[in-house]
Amino acid sequence: MKVSLNLNQPNTINNVNFEGYKPIKSKYGDTEYEFNYVYDDENWDCYVELFAVKQDADGNYISNGILENADQMRIAGDKERGIKLESGKATRVDLAKDYHLAPDEAFAYHYKLYPKGHNDAPPVYKLDAGMIINESGSTGKPWDVYNIVPYGASTVTKGGAMKLIIPDNHNISWVYDKDNNIVPNKQVDKARKSSKNFANKIGGSLAGIEKDLDEGKLDDYRRVITTPLFTDDSLTAHAYWNKNCFQMAQTLGNINNYISVQKKMFAKGINLVSDGAYVNEGLEGVHFQHILKWGERSPYFNWFKISGLQDSPLRMGVFGKKTNHVTHRIVNSKYNYESQSDGTVKITANKKYDSKAPTYIQIYDDRLVNADNLSDKELIKAYDKLNTDNHLEINNHNDTVVPYSFRVDSDAYKRNVEILNEYNKSLPDHKRINYKSGEATRMLSQFEYFGLGGKQESGFETWDANPDIAKLNYVFSHSDTKALKNIADPKKRADAMKLMKRKNMEVQDYAVSSAKYWTNKTNQILNLNAAQHLRNIDGMSSDEIYNLIESQSNGKVFPKDLDVTPAIVKNVLRDRYNLAGADTDESYKDIILKGLMDVPLDSVEVGDDIVSVLSSPLVSKRAVKEDQIGVSRFEMYQTGNQHLRPDTQETYDLADKMYTKEMLSLAKEVLDALNTKLPEDNKLNDENGNATQFGKYVIPLLTAEIAKFAIIKGVNPNTEFSYNKETGEITYPYKDLKNTSLLGMGIIADSPEDEAKSVIKKIQDGISRISGSDKEKLASALWKSIKGTNADSFKLAEMIVDRAEAGLDWRIDATKDIGDIESVRNKTTDFEYTWDKVIDFWSRFTEAVKESHPDAYIAAEVTDEVNIYDKGYGSKSGGRYSNSQEAVKKLLTEAGFTTTVNYSYFSSDITKIFGKLFDYDGQSSTDKGLDHDGTILDKLVGSDNYLNSAPLYSLLYSYTFAGNHDKCRILEGFAMDMDFVHHADLTEKGNPYRERAYRILNGVKYGEFVDPEAVQNYNYNRVSNIALAKSESIASGMGKAKEELGLSQERKDYIYGKMVEALKNLTNNKFKGEIHDAEGFGTKPYDIALDIVLDEMDYLESDESKKLTAKERHDLKEKSFERIVGPAASKALGVIKFLSGLVGNPTLFDGDDLGATGFETTSKNIYLQNRNVVHDEWAESNSKDFKPFIKIHKDYIDYQMALRARPELEALNDGAPFALDAQQARYKKELYNDPKGYHNSENLKGYEEGDANLSTLLRQSPNGAMTITVFNTKGLNHEYDEYYEPAEITMDKIKFHDARGGRAGLQCGIRQGLKFVNANNPKEIYYTRHENGEYFLKRHNPETGHDEPIKFKDTTLVLYHQPSFTGRRKVMYNPQYSFTSNPYQQKPQVVTGSKLALTSK
Repeated sequence: MKVSLNLNQPNTINNVNFEGYKPIKSKYGDTEYEFNYVYDDENWDCYVELFAVKQDADGNYISNGILENADQMRIAGDKERGIKLESGKATRVDLAKDYHLAPDEAFAYHYKLYPKGHNDAPPVYKLDAGMIINESGSTGKPWDVYNIVPYGASTVTKGGAMKLIIPDNHNISWVYDKDNNIVPNKQVDKARKSSKNFANKIGGSLAGIEKDLDEGKLDDYRRVITTPLFTDDSLTAHAYWNKNCFQMAQTLGNINNYISVQKKMFAKGINLVSDGAYVNEGLEGVHFQHILKWGERSPYFNWFKISGLQDSPLRMGVFGKKTNHVTHRIVNSKYNYESQSDGTVKITANKKYDSKAPTYIQIYDDRLVNADNLSDKELIKAYDKLNTDNHLEINNHNDTVVPYSFRVDSDAYKRNVEILNEYNKSLPDHKRINYKSGEATRMLSQFEYFGLGGKQESGFETWDANPDIAKLNYVFSHSDTKALKNIADPKKRADAMKLMKRKNMEVQDYAVSSAKYWTNKTNQILNLNAAQHLRNIDGMSSDEIYNLIESQSNGKVFPKDLDVTPAIVKNVLRDRYNLAGADTDESYKDIILKGLMDVPLDSVEVGDDIVSVLSSPLVSKRAVKEDQIGVSRFEMYQTGNQHLRPDTQETYDLADKMYTKEMLSLAKEVLDALNTKLPEDNKLNDENGNATQFGKYVIPLLTAEIAKFAIIKGVNPNTEFSYNKETGEITYPYKDLKNTSLLGMGIIADSPEDEAKSVIKKIQDGISRISGSDKEKLASALWKSIKGTNADSFKLAEMIVDRAEAGLDWRIDATKDIGDIESVRNKTTDFEYTWDKVIDFWSRFTEAVKESHPDAYIAAEVTDEVNIYDKGYGSKSGGRYSNSQEAVKKLLTEAGFTTTVNYSYFSSDITKIFGKLFDYDGQSSTDKGLDHDGTILDKLVGSDNYLNSAPLYSLLYSYTFAGNHDKCRILEGFAMDMDFVHHADLTEKGNPYRERAYRILNGVKYGEFVDPEAVQNYNYNRVSNIALAKSESIASGMGKAKEELGLSQERKDYIYGKMVEALKNLTNNKFKGEIHDAEGFGTKPYDIALDIVLDEMDYLESDESKKLTAKERHDLKEKSFERIVGPAASKALGVIKFLSGLVGNPTLFDGDDLGATGFETTSKNIYLQNRNVVHDEWAESNSKDFKPFIKIHKDYIDYQMALRARPELEALNDGAPFALDAQQARYKKELYNDPKGYHNSENLKGYEEGDANLSTLLRQSPNGAMTITVFNTKGLNHEYDEYYEPAEITMDKIKFHDARGGRAGLQCGIRQGLKFVNANNPKEIYYTRHENGEYFLKRHNPETGHDEPIKFKDTTLVLYHQPSFTGRRKVMYNPQYSFTSNPYQQKPQVVTGSKLALTSK
């Protein structure tokens, strides 16, 4: 939504001020910007010059003349057209008043600096980081270089740390009960012992996140990102298999749980980031299932690329390679089926059959559930057993099956059984197929339009070759044109093309409308919540209302740092604040009708087959043209429903009548009853029948509840509901509602059209029969929701939510894949066409989001763009996409994204500094060496030139991360030799890893001789590298651990021998005497892998007296885990420190702070071991599973992430970045007799000293606040079993000189005498100096009054300068933590050095 602009208003109202390049909210609610630049104002004068821009045919920005302001020119001198800046202060420029630019209009700027008082001297031109255009090469004029603020630039200003959470495995100690209360999880012990696999669910939900909010565990994060919530996917743990993106994934929480989470996040100043999984739909998706029912007659048929049903049914790729434990059941069948001794199946009538309920075929893994305990009416929603007793039995998708269920015809299934009987009769007894076997399951699950089969594509296009998810058909591509050539008749071919393009529009409209719905729904939740905390303010003065808001800005109602002043409150009450909430000209009746129609029918939690009817273009508004995408049903209704076609007209008109008659009548009756409860001066409408301002605010909220109530009562008239007596929030029995069905409504149809008519008529009839008591109960609930509020309550609420930048943010999964990327890879469709289509769609999506959340943070996940660009001949696009980086830049600016998920710059590029790459880049080695002094600086301003790769806002708020749910856990990656995993081709003779592999595979102990010839002649063809690397890591960890348990030498030798033997078996595919996949062992998290090793050691010992005692086993496992994960944790902390100091929003993957390990191939999600349960109990001192070193690791990570929440370090979030030249330093690295032992005084051997050149980054906020971060790359090691300890750094000074052709350093210096403080030690002071023409920063000793060398022994040195602090948050140094020494090594020995660690008080 564009900010409204009225240039005819006085200066103080409704204009748009630009206060430098940071968007903020003025006291009138307008978007303003702030300019500032780092320079020495004692020696330089600085001006900002503003320029108009235009775009060429390729969308590239071109300067279009300087913007002039006569008043400013008079102030600065007739020849000066720039605006003079003050160093360290934000300078405000009113572009609306002085330059007549619209709010979203693009413009350019640069800084012009003169020697102080010498405006006649040649000026210096400087730029900020961000997007630039450089025309000086063609014009020959040095000033023709500009920063660009693109059209529709993001107005996000909320930066800070983020946390990525998978709800299924997060804080599993808590669940919701039937009344939505958070209660202890009775299954928590079972869940904690589980191992994630393709089919199970650990059982976490939003309850775990909500409990964290209650306990303040997320207070230092500004955003929480979750895996998808809005997919209605309750089949999987990850919820990526989209079923219906208008509904919650019910196993993760219902809409009431979501409301509760949003309220609590808002109070904490945290935004939820929704993971938008829009590219595909799961096989249980409501639209896909409709096709399985109706075939080509379904209106959704062309929503997917289906090659046709003429020759054969669609094959659902649900079975893995191993089906010996796969079976099936029939739920609610007409018939009973009983296996006979001769192998045939006896068929009899089922007297318990419910003709008003659907029949399902459900496949399942008989090891994970006892289906005999279930009723024949009950579907398996999740497996009872999370694993078998053997952790190596289920390793990947080939080893088990998801409990899919598909609606079928009972008689069709019966015919399949009869065919099986006949087939079995033709076979000898010993070859007959068991009715419940995997083979029989495949045979019996073949139906008219679909059949269940193996994991390969058949009949429809899947996403990224995943046979269990169907790709939605968003855009028409050249591959479609090619496919249409099979239609010989030109007219039929043209009609088919038009149909496909219409269906593309429907799919796009479905996705955009979903985002619009959820963003608006969230906005309504927050506004109503805020208004409810501003009840009974009628008669209060503006100061009293401000005090009320101030008193509730406590982190429990409103955010603590809420930016509201008495002046702002006064402006809101005087209607001098830019609000949109009541901005409508519709009549009272139309406002009601609009509110009813704005509720998507497919958002109502009724049965899937009912939703599939309500969602279709026969009933719901779906665009058929681009300009209709995202347009509401009411808007289309007002303009005559121009989107309708003959095939949808009749049913759609019938649905409109349902709105305009039955539903409107119900709404009026309920609102009339509500109106009688409201005070005379606070009604919904006035004496003339027009909506009051209060009515305009609340009617959309009230009618949303009325519409949902009407649909639910229409589907199931007996549905009961309850409501909260304080807030009026309504709760329904969602589980029961989801079990409703068309058959339950008495609907059996011959066509999709008849089905749609029947559903609408049933709902109409149900609405007309709603009892008076139910209507009164609904009116009472709605009255409770707005009781005591008035228009001012909602105006103030809108202002509060807006100023907090609160609302639903988005991360877009697989952004590019809405295009036909496979067609590009296959060189059928060119890159330019596809990328343009991708941009077109997402621009509509982001526009829809910003209608109700203008400051939305929207991050695009973009991967493999270089490869796609090359495969699709992207270079042929000329100036449109000159390279892949330019393509991503235009995706950001033209589609309206805030930023990208930063795979390209600060993911593996930080990992490679601290260890070997675990998201392998396919190059010669995962080890990129230890010389990384220049890595960060080169990334920022070198060949990658990150600081000019995107608009400034995109850089500031980039989604930066080290770990996520699509790749190997960071601790897993650092805990083993990744070259062993990825680069060691053991089939290649001479490979240096061969001997290491041979030793493990043959049980050769450390120090024992191996025959080189035997090593080279060994057959490595079927060897698992990941199992070998895991074994080597365990051997190292357990080998050290046994030495620390106080055992006799004999016992230590016994443990070591058995361990070597166990690892030999496991890497040779043996476990407890049976064949098992070594790869599965190699991918398991270390806590589980250690149990497997210990189990094998136990199995190998026949003498019970020699086996490990329970205590020995426990202690050995605990210490081994510490010795394996501890070194990895020290490196992971280094990564987090770097990310915290760099540009962007550093994002922690939940569990990386709690010792979570587990392998996964990058982006392939084969093993899912990176998604195992997150063990909170490991960091809880009162837990029997408490691990002290994990607690220390978590405290240190928490401290580091909390830096971004400290107000004095705000420049880390919003400061413009300035890369400084490499800083000369000396390092002193401790050397140890045993580098892989504990780094303590007893082990210390000496020191290594040398020169260092350290990357350094300065950040400046528009208010003059600054940070300086020095990145220490000395002390590194890439040994998987060696602790990382940063070297001690000594620097004389931090220099600000100009370097790298102006891309690094501060050419115009910095004001001298600025005070900087060490973020980790407030007593450590620094000052800027200017001596002999050189600018630098020196450490100052207040006690001696002298400067002294800068010394630190940490991964980063973070300093801050704060000119003044006027915010709400007063605590500047976090008192929660105290500094101790040596973070990861718990052995009680004397420790030297000043290495910082944290322990919680």
